[in-house]
Amino acid sequence: MANPTIRFAPTRDSESIQGQSYAWKTLSGLITVTGPGTSSFFLAPAGALIRLVVARIETALDSSGTCEIGVDDNADALIDTADWTETTLNQFATNRGSANADFPNLMYLVAGDQLIITIGGTPTVGSVHFLIEYMELDDIEDHHWEVTPA
Repeated sequence: MANPTIRFAPTRDSESIQGQSYAWKTLSGLITVTGPGTSSFFLAPAGALIRLVVARIETALDSSGTCEIGVDDNADALIDTADWTETTLNQFATNRGSANADFPNLMYLVAGDQLIITIGGTPTVGSVHFLIEYMELDDIEDHHWEVTPA
């Protein structure tokens, strides 16, 4: 299985004060499935708060292929294979309100963690596009402005 290609959204100055760490960041990727396996695609920094994960099947996985998105020690923390039908084109899944993901709304990574995508079953064909929104809370706390009342 090839590692996914990753793209970061550019900074939007209207949402930041002193740089990109003050804005919600968007990470998107595309993985082309050539077989089962796990790919690490992003090392989330300490204090990262993940608020949204969305994935869509761009090319249906064959041979009862499955897909989960999570972290190193919890492969289905954000999207569980029970959230969708990976063998159907344009199926999508999200962590928001999921009854199957371990973190259906927000996931706070105290020490940071490696985000992973796991392909199960015996697929030889398929592709999955995913999008993750997160914020670096620890960086904000370390570099915030002090405000004192007048």
